[in-house]
Amino acid sequence: MIRILTDSASDLTATDSARPGVYTVPLSVTFADGTGGLDCVELTADEFYAHLKVDKVPPRTSQPSPVRSSRTHCARCSRSPSARLRAARARRRPAC
Repeated sequence: MIRILTDSASDLTATDSARPGVYTVPLSVTFADGTGGLDCVELTADEFYAHLKVDKVPPRTSQPSPVRSSRTHCARCSRSPSARLRAARARRRPAC
């Protein structure tokens, strides 16, 4: 099976995100006033666009950490992320 690991900037629909083998890792979004959160987890699209209407400074985003990406992908795997990482290191290959 092909698996897709992407971040929330891909703007996949809810239907596409729910498909088997599709994993979406949320970006961290911070607005000028210091508020924000994880895209599509702690921050809805409506909240994001409401900030865009009133803020004069664009929001800052941060890519997902490798740990968060690994946890998102491995959440549905039979082995824990740390077990997968140890196995990958033993084979000298990427974990996912």
